[in-house]
Amino acid sequence: MYVELVKIDRHGRFYLRKEIRKAAGIDDETVLEVTASEGKIVLTPRKESIAKASRGIFKINRHIEDVDKEIEEKSLKKILGELDDLRRC
Repeated sequence: MYVELVKIDRHGRFYLRKEIRKAAGIDDETVLEVTASEGKIVLTPRKESIAKASRGIFKINRHIEDVDKEIEEKSLKKILGELDDLRRC
């Protein structure tokens, strides 16, 4: 088990060292589920398809892989937009 103190910057970001990411099974493409309660934040790697895990909750008229790809693309677009905003500050 790895324990490390990290500092959050003014934009809410923090860095997880490679050893911690590896121990948790987190790589460049990993989607993290974030839960917060009672003063704790838990990051849980999601290995399965987001769309497949949500099947039955939403009515989806497209193939699951297409939904996952769209989620990834829109998430990346949002992140890149936020990074552009930060660069302008």
